[in-house]
Amino acid sequence: SICTFRIKEKSFYYVPEENISDAQHQICNPCYNRSRSKFSLSGISISKAKMLKKNNADNQNIEEWVCCGSCGKWQHQICGLYNVHKDIDKTADYICPYCLLEERKSINKTGIINDNTDLGAKDLPETILSSFIEKRLFRRLKEERLQTAKATGKSINDVSEAEDLTLRVVFSADKSSHVNKAFADLLHKENYPSEFPYRSKAILLFQKIEGVDICIFALFVQEFGSECSLPNQRSVYIVYLDSVKYFRPERVTSSGEALRTFVYHEILIGYLEYCKIRGFTTGYIWACPPP
Repeated sequence: SICTFRIKEKSFYYVPEENISDAQHQICNPCYNRSRSKFSLSGISISKAKMLKKNNADNQNIEEWVCCGSCGKWQHQICGLYNVHKDIDKTADYICPYCLLEERKSINKTGIINDNTDLGAKDLPETILSSFIEKRLFRRLKEERLQTAKATGKSINDVSEAEDLTLRVVFSADKSSHVNKAFADLLHKENYPSEFPYRSKAILLFQKIEGVDICIFALFVQEFGSECSLPNQRSVYIVYLDSVKYFRPERVTSSGEALRTFVYHEILIGYLEYCKIRGFTTGYIWACPPP
């Protein structure tokens, strides 16, 4: 802007019809109105008639809406799980998640099976590891619910429980970590290994919320077995751990911690317990150093 002030959001401004230099020139609305007929930009005189009017909101992403063909309600496409790439020509029928959920409930009541039902998290293949952690988690959740009922003086039926949880190992592959050459050169007299083989795994926890499987917890690990050289031999590394705050129910345990925290801790404890049974002796968790 000529006045050097920042152009406010959703305010009008003006730009030359053609680029007059490598620099970008914007004229705010007050400067445009104060000018008589021409502007001097980069030493070039430009007529007001050759300026294009724009809005500072033009470049912002616009949230498109979609109407449900069943209930007639409008909602944001992303909120309604509308897949714009599957409906490029805008002719497909759209049914919102709420109507689909009600339809599925009515189907279950009548016993009608829909052959076109998409597969969910429970249909992912189970492994020995996923079964071990999942069964242990369900057992601990039952114990926690009983403890909370006793601590609050309530019936166990009055204590909300975590439902529709599914834990799966969705990735497991052998990889190798190669030692940096500069580091290996420093330790060449110690016969330091040039690489460390390991098994990389991704463990995810899903919860079905309003008929949709939501990934709410992720745990990525690296397992260095007995065939790996020291110092990584029989070690596990927790390289990534994250969650999103969608877990239900939102309540605390008898100890005062959030139930979702209890669940995530039990998954981590269950994994380390499984590693101990398999013969791993050391576990590391990666964390960012303090600033």
